Amino acid sequence: MVSIAVVCTMLSASVALLRGHHTETADRSAVAQVGDTSAADGLSVSAWLIAVDQQRQQATIRLNFVPRGTLTTPDGTLAAPLRLTINGSVAGQDRSYEAGKPMNATDITIGLYDGSVMEYPFDRFTSSLTIGAAVFAFAPSTPTDHVAAEDPMAATDYVDAEETTDLAEDGERGSSTDWKATAVTIDFSGALHGLKVRTAPLAADRAGTTGVSLAISRSPTTLALAWFTMILLLAIAAAVVALTIRITTSGRSPESAVIVLLGVLLFGFAALRNSMPGAPAFGATIDYIAFFLAEGAVAGCLLALVIAHFRRPAVSAKPT
Repeated sequence: MVSIAVVCTMLSASVALLRGHHTETADRSAVAQVGDTSAADGLSVSAWLIAVDQQRQQATIRLNFVPRGTLTTPDGTLAAPLRLTINGSVAGQDRSYEAGKPMNATDITIGLYDGSVMEYPFDRFTSSLTIGAAVFAFAPSTPTDHVAAEDPMAATDYVDAEETTDLAEDGERGSSTDWKATAVTIDFSGALHGLKVRTAPLAADRAGTTGVSLAISRSPTTLALAWFTMILLLAIAAAVVALTIRITTSGRSPESAVIVLLGVLLFGFAALRNSMPGAPAFGATIDYIAFFLAEGAVAGCLLALVIAHFRRPAVSAKPT
């Protein structure tokens, strides 16, 4: 009966853990859509959070672009040159795309702020992704040939921004050139193992700009494992201290096996601490809560037992 009860308990616990896993998977992921989705003309951006590096305080996001309406041609390429301004990213992450070519996916790196990995496992970071798009508009004044008269879009067969500005100044191809803001929508998705991601829309600071704010922290499973590890370290250290007190007050010489056990624990604690998911270098919050205390207690007990071992003679077995 006891065996059946144990098996049933283990099965119930396993089912509960699996259900909790599915619940957490949905809870720690973030899906958000920001921007004016009703605009016929504009740029749709799909953003996936693919990596987070708390040590460098950076996150990598993959962007995929789909132009809509007058921005695209029937074959899916851009109808006019387009510029992207990506705020919140590392310097040099703006993009320019030429007319007549597809907008290929790209990876950008954004910074993480308001947190430190040394607060592990309670570290939290905030960030933001803001994307602005501007399309090149060219207004011809007087067609210079029959091709321009029949097809006004022929005036936009160039793609370089500096070239278009120069041409506008000398009046050879038209009367005005300008970069005009276009609507941007962002479909953001973030789900990484061991992390919890939260999103919120950002208010646009200018036309053609859409943004989303991010809050990144450790997942409930990581937090639970961290607490379990800290409690385990302290519990083992307390047991070692109690064992050491019992041995040293008994007047007997400690056995060699006990000393070896404490030596193994001294190095095993460090391995256990470093095996935690996303554990940073030594000196994090978890170390001050449990690791340093447990390691110091075991080291002190080991030293006390070694001294007692050499100062006290071993108790020989009594003859029968």
